[in-house]
Amino acid sequence: MVIASKKLNGSSENEDEKCWDLTPYQGNEVGTPGFYWRLIEVGDPRDCGGSHYGNGSIDECGKLVGLQDEYCSTYSYDGFMELQQGCPDEEGNIKWPCPDGE
Repeated sequence: MVIASKKLNGSSENEDEKCWDLTPYQGNEVGTPGFYWRLIEVGDPRDCGGSHYGNGSIDECGKLVGLQDEYCSTYSYDGFMELQQGCPDEEGNIKWPCPDGE
């Protein structure tokens, strides 16, 4: 599941297009307890990688543990960021992002 997404560009003169305020996602009941979160730049759907800019667990209250206050891009291109929720599968691996509804 994608909790939130935002397009950023570090060379923009508009602060809102450079930085993403993540404080709205720091409260309780944002994610599913026992699951995980990550902040990742997503791009070409054929690219299985992506750059990670933070990750952690989701506590019993649904809070994203360790989520930073903001992320600011330093790149001069449009970067597509996602705050994703990952869920463990039967083997203990994390599936990114969780299918919607999980």
